[in-house]
Amino acid sequence: MLVKMVSVYGPYMISVALFVAAISTNIIFNTLPSGKKPETRMEWLKARIQVNGVISLLAGLLVYGGVHMID
Repeated sequence: MLVKMVSVYGPYMISVALFVAAISTNIIFNTLPSGKKPETRMEWLKARIQVNGVISLLAGLLVYGGVHMID
């Protein structure tokens, strides 16, 4: 029964988990990691890529590990 539920809802829940991680990251880290406001658009973009890149990589690894623990 559990295997059937995972195979039916698994892809949907994986995408929801990654989406929630991305949205919460953008809400929590609305300034630069140093705490100051970005002066240029490039500083803002660099900070977004650094923070969101690391957190999305960690979220992806957690989801990947969780899926393989079930399998």
